[in-house]
Amino acid sequence: MRQSVLALCLWLLAFVVSVGTANARESVQVFTYRPGESSKDLRYEYDTAVLRLALEKTVAKYGAYQLVPSPSMTFLRAFESLSRNIYPNFFVKLSYEQKLVEL
Repeated sequence: MRQSVLALCLWLLAFVVSVGTANARESVQVFTYRPGESSKDLRYEYDTAVLRLALEKTVAKYGAYQLVPSPSMTFLRAFESLSRNIYPNFFVKLSYEQKLVEL
């Protein structure tokens, strides 16, 4: 009897820890950034650094985050992915164009 109670307690503890861990993972906000089109393409490193800095400075107020790269893609594919909301919180640097405002 004592062993079954101990086993039940251990099972409940494992369950509570796993649920808590899952909830903690769910509270992490995912942000997707666009890496270069190849390993030698460094054009977006500054943009990513600025995004990372902004997220770091807001952790206390808004909570944890995870910065995830999208697959390497051309600008047109990135714009299409942005339009279709394919990636969570997808950050792409765009220049101002009136036709983009009208979309």
